[in-house]
Amino acid sequence: GVVQPSGAPPESQSEQSPLMKSVCGQLRLLFAKLQHSSRRYIDTSDFSNTLGLNTDQQQDAQEFCQLFISLLQTQLASQSDRQVKDMVQNQFGGRFAYVTRCAACATANVNPSTFFQLDLSIQEHDTLPECLRDYLEEEQLEGDNQYHCGRCR
Repeated sequence: GVVQPSGAPPESQSEQSPLMKSVCGQLRLLFAKLQHSSRRYIDTSDFSNTLGLNTDQQQDAQEFCQLFISLLQTQLASQSDRQVKDMVQNQFGGRFAYVTRCAACATANVNPSTFFQLDLSIQEHDTLPECLRDYLEEEQLEGDNQYHCGRCR
């Protein structure tokens, strides 16, 4: 059967509370099913329907992650508690800055950015630290790519 977090009998889809129709509510219910069910599988169709996914099509994990995080952020954005409102960014996001230096005077142009995932190249790398080093490696801009600040143009 379906495990309800409150122990109440299962509700039909049309009678569900607003929480159970939400992404967060469906996620909570899914985790409850995973924790308390003795079944070897869990039906995720209610969760998938809440996300608006077409279950007849295979989904790319990266695209699913982007969709799910976006939906969570949207749902939590209306919260008055700042910690709850910023929970997705604080738990799953990161920050970095692109720094471009002028080839003539070394003036730095800093562009901060946030992210939820990094596009790391795994070719020719055996470990995650190698992939990160490659991602963060400085790039020398030359020729038509060369950067000059506003003063040195």
